[in-house]
This record gives sequence, structure tokens and C-alpha cells, in this order.
Amino acid sequence: MTACTVGTALLGHRLEHDHEVAEVLEPFRPHRFLALRLMQLSPHVRVERHGARMSRVDHRAR
Repeated sequence: MTACTVGTALLGHRLEHDHEVAEVLEPFRPHRFLALRLMQLSPHVRVERHGARMSRVDHRAR
């Protein structure tokens, strides 16, 4: 999740490897955790989700 969040927030695309994340976060070196946490809490950073959605369950028949 970290690579996806950092890549989406700062570059606009997903990152695949930890060393890429380390390179991107290098300018924030003394405060990398704080920068990452702010990216995770930001409502403007949304990671793309792929996959099927769960179907709705009708509980009225029970």
C-alpha cells in the first residue's frame, strides 16, 4: 500500500518496488514518516482499485 500511495500522490502512477519509493521520498528524509502519513490521510490521494465488486445480498428472503 505504501508504494501505491506514494507513487499516486507524488508521481501520478503506481510504484512497484521499495527502492523506487526510497528514491521518491529522499527529499523528505528527516520527515519521511510524516510525509507518508499525510499522503495516506489526504482525501485527494486515491489509489486505483481493480477487481470485481461484491454482489448485494438480499436479506429480506430470510
